[in-house]
Amino acid sequence: MTIGELEKRAGVGPTIEDRAAFWKPFHRLPATEVIDAGARALRGAALLAELPHAGTLTTEQRIALARYAVLRGPDWKEALRGDWMAARSEPALHRLRNTHGPAWLAGLAMPEARP
Repeated sequence: MTIGELEKRAGVGPTIEDRAAFWKPFHRLPATEVIDAGARALRGAALLAELPHAGTLTTEQRIALARYAVLRGPDWKEALRGDWMAARSEPALHRLRNTHGPAWLAGLAMPEARP
């Protein structure tokens, strides 16, 4: 599957601006890791759309959540909880705090995004 196909499956918009907005947070990673990390986030966002509660998340929230999990690693939930408490999460994730809350986050099992 190509990166473009993964982007479509995850719900990333087709414009250059949409695609750039998705990839921008990965710019701090070493160049050799950018594509792999982005592809994991795209797969994760697509898998989130298949979960039973998927209808309660917007495409933007699924993408932001999957990207956040990939960039923060295994302790991403604790990091997100901390960001929520300090009001420093990106808008899509902050809205998740307001609509779903910490209890929802604790019960969320992020699907494994395999290559």
